[in-house]
Amino acid sequence: MTNEPHVFCLYCDDIRHEINGKVSLIGVYQGGMNVHGATPQVLPQLVVSVFVSTPIDRPLDNLCVEVMLNDLTVLTTTPPAEALQEMKNAVLQDNEASTFSIQMVFVLQPFQVSGSGKLWVRLSSDGKTYSSNPLQIKVLEAVSPKIG
Repeated sequence: MTNEPHVFCLYCDDIRHEINGKVSLIGVYQGGMNVHGATPQVLPQLVVSVFVSTPIDRPLDNLCVEVMLNDLTVLTTTPPAEALQEMKNAVLQDNEASTFSIQMVFVLQPFQVSGSGKLWVRLSSDGKTYSSNPLQIKVLEAVSPKIG
């Protein structure tokens, strides 16, 4: 692992918390989302599951998380400082831990697709910014069948 925080996202249609404590991601997009037909189109929801890991000597303070569609902010949140501190304390008690890990889930409900672009997450902490892997959204316009 590098000495920098790492942000990775999984994009999917739905997320379920199972009785046995497992989490199921439904309809995971691999590499991109193809939208067929005229825009705008509205999806009932789109789920962004964000995984953040950072070396134990590089904790994330004053954390701000933004879900971005191209260069527009779709959602902004600031995790409570108390929750981050509790997570840090738990990791620091583990003598074998080498990283802090955080998972956040954002449900964009509804999610409107107005054109091709990318959905991604920007994480800011103490004046530094980190970007996630994007979901490439490609609009494929309907092609009229040729007659004759």
